[in-house]
Amino acid sequence: MRWKRTNITNEQGPALKVKLTVEGKDAVKLVKKHFLLFLNLFFFLSGMLGGILFSRNLHQEALSGLDFLFQATVQSRKGSVGTVFAASFASSFLFLFLCFLFGLALWGFLLTPPVLFFRGVGLGVASGYLYAAYHFKGILFYCVVVLPGALVCGAALILAAREAMRTSRSIGRGEHWNMKLYCVRFGGVLILAAGAALTDAVLSFCLSGLFSF
Repeated sequence: MRWKRTNITNEQGPALKVKLTVEGKDAVKLVKKHFLLFLNLFFFLSGMLGGILFSRNLHQEALSGLDFLFQATVQSRKGSVGTVFAASFASSFLFLFLCFLFGLALWGFLLTPPVLFFRGVGLGVASGYLYAAYHFKGILFYCVVVLPGALVCGAALILAAREAMRTSRSIGRGEHWNMKLYCVRFGGVLILAAGAALTDAVLSFCLSGLFSF
């Protein structure tokens, strides 16, 4: 029985190694195929990590000054549905508009990733501050009220950045590109951002009252 068991292991070993090698190659192909998406995701997540670290020394007054960009404080979530929606969409629109403009610039593909990084910093600052100020309750508020809309908005921004970088690179290489298609794709991203803002507004209206700070 011992010999037989060892034999099975020896037979499965090479097969398992081949399977892992194939999966590794598939992962590399996936990254190469969607390189800009992964690159933008990296900048976004790096910004979040930087924001969390930065928020350790941030005061309430400083955070309130960034509310227009990030809606990071609890107070910014306690307005009406229309107010929260307008504030959230205005914030998203600002970042998307920057990506749109950079996509039309010769060196825009270099300027777009910092936009994602800065947006990630805002989300990191919000989570870090809420934890520092309110501990578990603050993190729960962030996960339930802030994070769902922020993730959808982040996805919209990453898609917009990819499109902007592609177009900017085409302009730099002198390749043909379609302005109408560019605008249509950004229109789709704006719809996604509006969905994120609506998610923000509905969750804030329905759940913010459950938290007392």
